[in-house]
Amino acid sequence: MKHTIRVPETLADITLEQYIAVSKLTDENEQARTIKVLEILCGLSEEQIKATELSDLSRIITMVTGVLESETDVEVKHTYEYKGITYGLVPDLSRVTLAEFADIDTLCQDGVLDNLPQVMGILYRPVTEQHGRFYLVADYDGADRTEQMLQMPADVAVGALNFFLTTGVKLVDAFRSYTRGEVKMKSPTSGDGMRPLLPFATGTSRGWKWWRR
Repeated sequence: MKHTIRVPETLADITLEQYIAVSKLTDENEQARTIKVLEILCGLSEEQIKATELSDLSRIITMVTGVLESETDVEVKHTYEYKGITYGLVPDLSRVTLAEFADIDTLCQDGVLDNLPQVMGILYRPVTEQHGRFYLVADYDGADRTEQMLQMPADVAVGALNFFLTTGVKLVDAFRSYTRGEVKMKSPTSGDGMRPLLPFATGTSRGWKWWRR
């Protein structure tokens, strides 16, 4: 029986919810993992996958692999739209409030992957005013935007994560040095807080190597 298969062409075609689900797969069996990935990203049932011709399945897997491995090349997207609402990345991370910083740091300590939607909900907030490429976002109110962020395009989340690594980690050092009364910024040494972002953002693409034979 023929059926239509929707294959994502870029990370923009994948939601953050799907991206997290795929990242959490732990099956050691290659075939089982492949089936689950296609179920998540292509909306196929196990029966449909097993009924797909091998040549077609090979092309689908190649396409999906390319999408997942493109995460290291994603650039930051400062704004995106969801259900008529424009969300914008905090314009200036060097001016984040103590509340924003503390909540992000706590969420990352509790598990970056599990709390990634909440982290995105802090970094991306509704745009209240925009003039060309300049915009303002709503003040941080601690609201949980997990539901909205789970539906954000994965490329937005990955791009923000890559961007945050180049600025947020510096903020961590600066803030912690300041709280210790130190003037000189220290280099990263500990493994807590936002530091786990680094292996998560830079290492996930290596996890897709099992696709290749």
